[in-house]
Amino acid sequence: MTDILSSSPAPKEEGSSELKKSLLLYGGIMAVFALLSTMHVEGESYGVLSILPVILILFTAIKTRKALEGIFAGIVAGLLLLDPSSVFSRLGEISTKVMMDETIAWIILVCGMMGGLINMLERGGSVLSFGDFLAGRIKTKRGTLLTTCLLITSHQETVVGALILHPLLTGSRSASHPIKRSNRQHHFFYYHASALI
Repeated sequence: MTDILSSSPAPKEEGSSELKKSLLLYGGIMAVFALLSTMHVEGESYGVLSILPVILILFTAIKTRKALEGIFAGIVAGLLLLDPSSVFSRLGEISTKVMMDETIAWIILVCGMMGGLINMLERGGSVLSFGDFLAGRIKTKRGTLLTTCLLITSHQETVVGALILHPLLTGSRSASHPIKRSNRQHHFFYYHASALI
């Protein structure tokens, strides 16, 4: 029994070694970009070097499966390529310029508020309650598709509709699927139909 307890910290060490490897990898990549910047002659075109930040964006996005981290890595690499001595000041200028744009500020506010509202609804249990309510009344395949259509037309916001439909389509708290149809079919129908609306 003590052997089992003593071996439990191993996953934590595994995760920290992965973090160290990632930090070394990205640190090395950023150092290469800084080195390339010092080799560039002032006033000349960057040529093929200008494609490297885009390649880094694609590499990071594929490796981490997160687009935002890839874009941020590409921005930092591009700033390092331009001038490694002013990366932080230029990053601050770019961020301020983007945040001062009315459209971007509106998108951030709306997405932040919508995300907060969805989080409150999910943690409060109202989403599962609504899903249980619908699952108790809808018993056929045709009924779920009809309900999906009605929810799509009444809630044109994809996130809200998906939030409402998810408990119904996945069976909510029950172990078995309430309707004998795959989730892929419902999700395919939902996302393609909502895209048209």
